[in-house]
Amino acid sequence: MGSKITLADEEPPEGDCDKVLIDMMKDGKMLVGVRKLSDIRQFALQIVANLPERHRRIKNPEPIPVTISDKLIRLRKDLIEKAKNME
Repeated sequence: MGSKITLADEEPPEGDCDKVLIDMMKDGKMLVGVRKLSDIRQFALQIVANLPERHRRIKNPEPIPVTISDKLIRLRKDLIEKAKNME
């Protein structure tokens, strides 16, 4: 099990994966209605409940490995270089 952070326009990684962030706005317009706090809470509880116990336990939890897509790594590197050139 692990997580991979990608740009919004990238294809999802191979295998079993879920999109955990939801597009709420685009071009200044709301894409979804306002959600009740109880619905948001239930959604978060469901995500946590789906994690294996080794990641949820309070004592000595096992970290979830997180990787970053190559495209996002390149974007980060380019932005750092641009920022250095602005100094």
